[in-house]
Amino acid sequence: MNPGILVRRSLPFLCILGLALGLTGGALACIPGGEREQLHYRVAYQGVLSLGERLEIARVTLTLEPWQGAKDAPLLRSSLTASTEGFPRVEAIYPFRFAYRSWFAPDCAATRMVELKRRSPEETHQLLWFDSDPGVVQRFKQKKGKKTAALPPLLRSAAAVGEQPFSPAGETRFPPGQGILDRLAMLYRLRGLELHPGKSLQFAVSDGKKLRGYRVTPETKEAAKGDPLIAGSLRLRLEPQGGEEGEEEPATYVWLSDDSARIPLRFLSRRSYGDFELRLAPAATLARP
Repeated sequence: MNPGILVRRSLPFLCILGLALGLTGGALACIPGGEREQLHYRVAYQGVLSLGERLEIARVTLTLEPWQGAKDAPLLRSSLTASTEGFPRVEAIYPFRFAYRSWFAPDCAATRMVELKRRSPEETHQLLWFDSDPGVVQRFKQKKGKKTAALPPLLRSAAAVGEQPFSPAGETRFPPGQGILDRLAMLYRLRGLELHPGKSLQFAVSDGKKLRGYRVTPETKEAAKGDPLIAGSLRLRLEPQGGEEGEEEPATYVWLSDDSARIPLRFLSRRSYGDFELRLAPAATLARP
């Protein structure tokens, strides 16, 4: 069993937290209860690659805070970081660092920009700019020696990249004027929706590379007995649609607390070679004004 393979295979699951979409349904509020939050998760894998053993492979931190860097309107900034630090069986073979930041409207109606960094062990640094007027998501990638793109000033300032060179790396078109969200903004918007078991919501999704659909279905409320972490929570099924032929895109399940905070308690993705799970850690903290 190679722990490095587990981390590489878990990347799509980690990234599911972070998909630009426009959604339907009545939004109650973006973040129930406040605008500041910090949550900690442990990532585990169990399957054929670990010979059936449940193996913790990484930790994830999810934060949310107000951001005043935009003069025209305040934004919220959410960050997702993942690391294998502290997991020596994985760190020794395949050290992994992942950071994803999203800036979006306080009502979670639209994303303005995204920054993505990954080191595993090669480093990648990408920026996304969401412009609803012409209906385009522009993608930029850091490449030394390549043609430097003129980044939007707000994007360059928010990502604090100074004069670092970034090159155009493609764009995705969508209907002008449509509110488009990224993956993290989707998660926060979803937490503010009125959800009813059996009633699905449809999402138009983009990650800067392509558009696709997502269907989110609240399935059931968990029983009070059983796993104490998710007792009484609402289980949601997130199903990607319109993937390429032969591409494995299993559903992801999310458990939200059944209270005003709607805290994501657990994430689960079942794949042909095993299950990946994120569970809220005891160190999770909330900081609400």
